[in-house]
Amino acid sequence: RPAATAERDQTIAALAAAVAADESPRVLVAGDLNTATTDRQFDAFAPLRDTQQEAGAGFGFTWPAELPVLRPDHILQRGMSTQRSWVLRAPGSDHRAVLAELDTA
Repeated sequence: RPAATAERDQTIAALAAAVAADESPRVLVAGDLNTATTDRQFDAFAPLRDTQQEAGAGFGFTWPAELPVLRPDHILQRGMSTQRSWVLRAPGSDHRAVLAELDTA
């Protein structure tokens, strides 16, 4: 929503700070982050790797479900290896689901 992103930006900053403070070797962040990878706010997650960019097929668009043209839904990780990433329809949702196969070894 143009010009109505302050709350979203604060939420992203808080989540990114929590991830940065987490000393775990493996971290997984998944969900509707309401931002695309091309949004400058997405840079807050820079230490994490985007499973779609690592091993996804196509653009991985998830919204709107009927004819997706945006990707506000993400699986981000650190300390793992993405084997593949994809999207599929999720009954009852206006988004498509994001899935990823990760190797923790």
